[in-house]
Amino acid sequence: MDTTSAATLFVTLVGALLVRHQFAISVLPRINYVSDIKTAPQTFKANHSSETWQVEIRNTGLGPAIIAHIDYFLDLENSKETKHDYTFNSLITKLAQIDLVRNSDYSIFNMSKGFSLAPKDEYVVFEIKTNHLAKFKRLTMVIYFQGQLGNKYCREISLLAKAN
Repeated sequence: MDTTSAATLFVTLVGALLVRHQFAISVLPRINYVSDIKTAPQTFKANHSSETWQVEIRNTGLGPAIIAHIDYFLDLENSKETKHDYTFNSLITKLAQIDLVRNSDYSIFNMSKGFSLAPKDEYVVFEIKTNHLAKFKRLTMVIYFQGQLGNKYCREISLLAKAN
């Protein structure tokens, strides 16, 4: 093989690798979140004078985020138990045990296995009246998801206004 052929082959291989890399980036999901105090609840009915803490997730990537599963970790302020992981339904049950009523005191969005968060999609995944925040030490959501190429990702999201 002469020098010209070797150089052409090298440039072709580098070009193919760059194209492959650009394709991988074009289907890469990226989940980010924004949390803030809102003066009027957006996802459930409550009186308009209630302040709520709201968490919204966004797919800022270029490809869909396909949900594999979600775990929730809950530590209550008055409990000595720590770091309990919950499924969506068991979390709802536990919150009911501390006298929180879904769609009145808080709202939570269920993303089940296979749910796809498309690029630029935004969802309010959690909203709670701020007067209930003192009941918690920690409430986090861990989202396990994958992209179209099968790459697996994990994103931890704090659902509370305070971090401990």
